Amino acid sequence: MAIVLFVVLAGGGIAMKMAQVLTLGSYSGRLLAENFGGPVLALGYFFLLAYATIVLPGRIIGVFSRAGRYIVTLYVLSNILFMLVFYGIGMRMYGEMEISSMIWLASAAYIFLLVLSAVMEKYNVKGIEHLFANISENDMKNKRDML
Repeated sequence: MAIVLFVVLAGGGIAMKMAQVLTLGSYSGRLLAENFGGPVLALGYFFLLAYATIVLPGRIIGVFSRAGRYIVTLYVLSNILFMLVFYGIGMRMYGEMEISSMIWLASAAYIFLLVLSAVMEKYNVKGIEHLFANISENDMKNKRDML
């Protein structure tokens, strides 16, 4: 059922997004693609990922769950990395790169972040998430001490 939902929703979302291309960027085509096609496509990808978590072996899912433990840290690092590549304080590549180059860059950055999360877990490196966890644990201890 999840595969059928993925095919229907992803196919429908891509078809809606193609309306923007086929109408040569008209206002109505853009509205249809952005406001309806995008969310439908995203829902299709959600069903694909939900199905993948059921079907894939635990070792493969473990690679991605490591990254989930450090999600805030990896998010901040990815923003810094892309800021250095695309904006004025770095290489100023905004609008200069081809789409294929951007896909390779994003894939390389994603693989780097997955490897970094594995290294952080192996050597027990604490991320930004640890700061928030300690604050909430300390608050709970202080509240218990007050009682």
